Amino acid sequence: MKQIVLLALLICAGGMIYYGIYYAATANLPVSFDRLKCDWFEIELTKGYGKGFYPLFLPFSQTIGGKTTMTYAFPFLLSYKFDWVEDNYCTRHPYFIYKRDRKHFQNFRGADTAFIKGYAKSWRGTHVVGGSVVSSGNFWGGQLQVFGADGTAVFEKKYDLKYGYFELMGQMVIDWITFRKQECSDLLKAELILPMTTDMRTIQHLEVAALVEEKSNMEWAIYQKILEMDPNFAEVRAWRANQMCWFDGDNKKAAFERGLALKSHLVVQAITEFQSYDCPDKSLVDMFGKVCLKKVEEMVTDHVGLAIRDIDFYQGNPGWSLETLGKVEKLAKKAPYHGYLLYQMAHDYERYNMPEKSVPLYINSLQSGYLWGTNDLEVEMFDAIIRLFETKNEKSKANIARKLKKKYFEQN
Repeated sequence: MKQIVLLALLICAGGMIYYGIYYAATANLPVSFDRLKCDWFEIELTKGYGKGFYPLFLPFSQTIGGKTTMTYAFPFLLSYKFDWVEDNYCTRHPYFIYKRDRKHFQNFRGADTAFIKGYAKSWRGTHVVGGSVVSSGNFWGGQLQVFGADGTAVFEKKYDLKYGYFELMGQMVIDWITFRKQECSDLLKAELILPMTTDMRTIQHLEVAALVEEKSNMEWAIYQKILEMDPNFAEVRAWRANQMCWFDGDNKKAAFERGLALKSHLVVQAITEFQSYDCPDKSLVDMFGKVCLKKVEEMVTDHVGLAIRDIDFYQGNPGWSLETLGKVEKLAKKAPYHGYLLYQMAHDYERYNMPEKSVPLYINSLQSGYLWGTNDLEVEMFDAIIRLFETKNEKSKANIARKLKKKYFEQN
């Protein structure tokens, strides 16, 4: 009997020594998301930072009649054509950035490597797009330059004076898609070179809008003037709807304006933001499902954002069913950099009480490199991870998540 008791004591002592050594060792490990991994996760942990395509845009040099100035309108409109690139996951258009970073762009004369690196880091961009345009008569030419986040040039091409204004933009995007060996259908090529407006006087008004105070009466007046001159300038209508909705919170008005924009021609921003359940005009809802989405399906096959929009629309409500989540999960594997998509999936799986999927998806979202508008969703995701670990009785993981949360917000 004494031997059994002695053996039991030795085993306990050994266990205590083992766990003492284990906890002493793990206490000194760097706090990282990898330490949150659990055997019960049903989705692999991924790191999306630096992957995908999230372009930032510099003002372009513009030469007309021998006079060279900076143009803000050209890169703003060019960004809408770049939205069609299949792995473009964060279509934040440059006027938002120009206004927020007015001190950097108000007197912009050009960018060196240090500026490009700082710009990319500040806004978490994967690439920075710049260049020049020149006009002679009705023809346009110029140069496209695309830089990596480290400031090094990754693509450069010159264009002869033989294009229309919007045709030049479209050709730049087609060349970038080709360079990256992505698919560009004939239908997409035709869409990319399509003119955005028939009244080029509107471009001068857009130049003025670039740096006026954000969401001010002056800004709204400029967009209204442009749309009075050309009601079919869909990019301006979609942009105004986006900005105005953040200003007044009127989702019904925003949905109606996005529908009107799409009635003119396809705009990725309007496609991804149009919500059928908010739109008061049934004819626009019908047009969106029967015309717009059909065209998109014919034009692109691997654009994750647009594929999600297609699924989301036919779902018919803001939440995804488990069947829909299964479809979306397959698409999300292609896009570990699409933080908001990963968040949406995690949030819905949490609603279905499935931490085995929601926890790793929240972690993946936080590791995606996605640029969030505010800290709200990031805080929500950390709190969800901690709460779900506690529910699963994973106390040590919950504590690691708390430390990670503190470290994350100190660095971001």
